[in-house]
Amino acid sequence: MNLKTIQRVLSLTDERADALFKPKQRVVLRKVLSGEVLNDNEKRYLRGNIRNKIEILSSLFNDEDENPLREFTKGIGNYYVSGYEALKHNGFGWYFDIKRVLIYNTRMEGTYRIPGKLIILKRLKSIRKRDLLVDEEDGITYAGNGQILRDAIAEGDIALIRECRSHARRYGEMFMICSENYNGEGGLVNVDPAHFGV
Repeated sequence: MNLKTIQRVLSLTDERADALFKPKQRVVLRKVLSGEVLNDNEKRYLRGNIRNKIEILSSLFNDEDENPLREFTKGIGNYYVSGYEALKHNGFGWYFDIKRVLIYNTRMEGTYRIPGKLIILKRLKSIRKRDLLVDEEDGITYAGNGQILRDAIAEGDIALIRECRSHARRYGEMFMICSENYNGEGGLVNVDPAHFGV
């Protein structure tokens, strides 16, 4: 959902905004813009007419951002992008077609959609002492390769763990510092390949 359009709608006078959105819908939009956690009823509002109206208004305003992930992350606060999206950004896994973006943050939990991708937000108490990189062009904060692997291990994402370990074996220190510590299979040898559709 386009945050710039939401800001435009919320900056309208109540009289004008009433023509498009009910007061309860505007409360939900304010919460989305500020990054507050939505309850189940508010999430239902967001999946329904609100999303459709915002998308239509975005197309009318020509508020389409060339990078919807950048637009989405502006309202989150303390966060970083991890998983396959960060791995691809860091120059490894350039061949991935990313459909799900994992974002760790200190404010929100849940799933949201942006054009072409599903955002999965995981809330943490703190993101201090994490290996993070800020992209100079778009300002998005990404996990470093070592942090991606640590997050994958914490989440139990075996496919991503194997991908990172493969890069660590192939590229060594170029992939991450102390890559030799992660080269082994370490507890993954008894995994049934049938679970991966092989």
